[in-house]
Amino acid sequence: KTLTQVVDTFFAVFFASEVTLRVTILRCKFWRVWMNFIDVLVSLAAIIEVAFVYTVKLPVEPMLFRLLRVGKLIRAIRMVAMTSVLASLQLLVKCLV
Repeated sequence: KTLTQVVDTFFAVFFASEVTLRVTILRCKFWRVWMNFIDVLVSLAAIIEVAFVYTVKLPVEPMLFRLLRVGKLIRAIRMVAMTSVLASLQLLVKCLV
């Protein structure tokens, strides 16, 4: 295993656990926010990607999974933008976007 596979697996499990915890706690309220659908989609895609990496050796990495990694980045930027504690970092993220 390479370091990137280990880190990708860690974050895939971490984000999937976080989404599962939020669904469990918020129940119906979770599905009222459209960004949560993106979180579920990205988390599922990450778990599927990790499953493919460890079970099937594909000659080429599927492009869909690479595109969904952008979704992970957007999700991370969204989390930074939502925290009011990191106001200066939030300003930097707004400038980059």
